[in-house]
Amino acid sequence: MAQWFGTPSPSGTDTNSTFDRIEAAKTDSQTRQRAVNIARAKAISLNGGLANYRPENCMFSSQAEGCLIRIDSSGFIFRFKGGAPGWQQYGWSPSYVTEIRVSADGREVTDVIENSRY
Repeated sequence: MAQWFGTPSPSGTDTNSTFDRIEAAKTDSQTRQRAVNIARAKAISLNGGLANYRPENCMFSSQAEGCLIRIDSSGFIFRFKGGAPGWQQYGWSPSYVTEIRVSADGREVTDVIENSRY
């Protein structure tokens, strides 16, 4: 016979809140991925296209670890380096530093804070 050591939840609210948290986490993850994609595409466009420029490897990760410097009510802020194709793989110095703010819903660039030669 199984024993229950917890307090039963009234009308399944714990289960509902767990599902709500799971759904919110999925949505947050999708929003972050969309924001990473938008920021990366903007940097590529600003710096001459893929034939001339590659953003730092962290901008190809779904979470942009190392490039995502802040999330707040105004959106996502990414700061990353970039350079000629192969710059990071060959150990070359980056040519650009870019900082971009993407809206909180991850759908548009709201500000190019910096895009300058490194």
